Amino acid sequence: MTKMLFPSGRLLLSAWSNSFPTAYVKVSPCWIMDYFTVNEFADCKVYPVEFPHLVGDNSGRYITVFNYDPQVVYSGQIGYECSSINSERPLQTYCIAEKQRFHAFA
Repeated sequence: MTKMLFPSGRLLLSAWSNSFPTAYVKVSPCWIMDYFTVNEFADCKVYPVEFPHLVGDNSGRYITVFNYDPQVVYSGQIGYECSSINSERPLQTYCIAEKQRFHAFA
């Protein structure tokens, strides 16, 4: 899909996911963010969505939407962390990514 995008093209991705970065078969929010970062996309927003009613949890009929942003700042230094979203409920991750206008070659 990313190869078919024009420069500045946008992609909406939806995937069932797991809240743990070590999931075997399901992608994690970290994996999705890493993919678009490594492929030098201009922007990427990742939103894991929790669906409690899919596992019989009828305590609330509401979904929970998380904004996954792995960038952290400690003592003025920028770094990155793995997802800290821990859930035993089904998650679906939505991602909106924008391809760079021009690829800069060194």
